[in-house]
Amino acid sequence: AGPESREAADHHEGEPTPEDVKEMASWIKERSVEELFTLLAGAKGIQEKRALSKEIARRLEADPSKLRMFMQMLETETHPDRLEALTRVLGFVDRPEVRQLAQTIAENGALSKGQRLAALGILEKQRSPETIPFLRRLLGQERDEELLTRTMLALPAPRGIATGEVAATARSLENLIRSSSEAEVRARAAVALGDWNTGMESRQTLVQAFQGDSSARVRGASAFGLIWVSKDAATLQILAAKIQDSSEEAWVREIAWRALGSERQLPADLARVYQDFGRELKLAKKTEASSDQGW
Repeated sequence: AGPESREAADHHEGEPTPEDVKEMASWIKERSVEELFTLLAGAKGIQEKRALSKEIARRLEADPSKLRMFMQMLETETHPDRLEALTRVLGFVDRPEVRQLAQTIAENGALSKGQRLAALGILEKQRSPETIPFLRRLLGQERDEELLTRTMLALPAPRGIATGEVAATARSLENLIRSSSEAEVRARAAVALGDWNTGMESRQTLVQAFQGDSSARVRGASAFGLIWVSKDAATLQILAAKIQDSSEEAWVREIAWRALGSERQLPADLARVYQDFGRELKLAKKTEASSDQGW
């Protein structure tokens, strides 16, 4: 095979070459914002979407009238592809007025669910600390599974956030774990609580869900949350018991094993549980690999 065919083989099918990207950038600069947005709404490739979104956002930052036009579109648009495109573009426009509009739309029950999800998508992309009080309020009043899940995804990391804000947000997440009828909501809240936990109360909520929730997804998510929480002796024993429970889903037991292993120093009996299950996992993966090869 010649050099050209070897070079082509180095790229996955459909993945643009550096030359493609350079040519696309030049082509994009020659098009209007409206043309670029139409292209973005129909784009399929991730790199193409990102390039178009960033270029449109750059132009909106420099042209307040165009930014107002796109913000008005967010209030009226209902087509899924165009809403996704608006989410991508406005997610790159780091402006307070964009976040304020997104909040207004996200909590407006009279608008379509697609519009509200798009607005939350903008907040998710920006993850600004200033939106925490709004997101927490929405966690307390919203009931739709998708909207609640997207709201939790929009929460920023709690680094540098005031202690009172962290505690209030942790309480909201704990309430969802205890009270939501939707397993996906409880699971997402458990994962988020691992990041936003405030100690004993958060740990108790996660342990209760880990032990007693009827959904394996929630039990696994709670084990994941416990990775990041300070664990007392009782919690470590509960994790060890779950690891040894052969009736539990294997992947839930594996996450519990990781949570147990996140503790730097384990008592000898729990260290043995951790080591034994580690060997069991290693053997299972080796057996699976052999099976895949037809041995």
